[in-house]
Amino acid sequence: MLLLPVSLALGATEESQEYTPPKLISRLEVPIAENLRHLHLQNPMVVYRVIVNPDGTLLDSLAVEATHHELLEPAEKKLTTAKFRPASMDGEPVTGKMTIAVSFFDPVQRAWKRGGIAIPAGSSGIEGVDRRMNLGALNKIKYVESLPNELDEPLRILETQFCMVHPPDEPMPKGQVIVEYYVNHHGKVRLPEIVKTDGKYLSLSALETLQRTSFVPPSRNGIPTHVKVRQPFNFD
Repeated sequence: MLLLPVSLALGATEESQEYTPPKLISRLEVPIAENLRHLHLQNPMVVYRVIVNPDGTLLDSLAVEATHHELLEPAEKKLTTAKFRPASMDGEPVTGKMTIAVSFFDPVQRAWKRGGIAIPAGSSGIEGVDRRMNLGALNKIKYVESLPNELDEPLRILETQFCMVHPPDEPMPKGQVIVEYYVNHHGKVRLPEIVKTDGKYLSLSALETLQRTSFVPPSRNGIPTHVKVRQPFNFD
């Protein structure tokens, strides 16, 4: 995770009517893995919230939903190839936020469809029962956000490094910063946002500290998940 611009981490909104949001230049599609094809997943995809730099590169991202948790790894690899048109404010490139999806397809079915022939799902009784059982179990394999009390165990810090940022030749200011952020399925901090602060340098200190913090990857019922955290930082 790269350090977000303070203005963006503070939750600044684009009030100008000349603001243009970022745009994904091309679709992100991945062949579905062989071991997942039998599940007949409906609209297999991973949805991301992303932050795009003024140069069109990816600054930060969070997988917020996936049809199956095993889609996360190939989706992450595909996301690294994404190309964006950056957001703009009054014609100038700026950092912007958007939601995108990495979608998956069955290459065999796609080849049949291109030939004008559809493969019937559940063509035999056994396949049909298997498909209905898989569809009924989707809630057990989906990747979604969890509440802190839904996790298999409380969030636990693996490592952190407290940072203090202040003007040269000046003492560290005192006060409090409250940050909301997500811990993703890797235990990394994503999309931090300052909800209250007593100063710019205090905000920078909190964000720098979070950049150097990682957690035990969260899970719910053994399935990877992500969780939102609201944390105060007290600088005395």
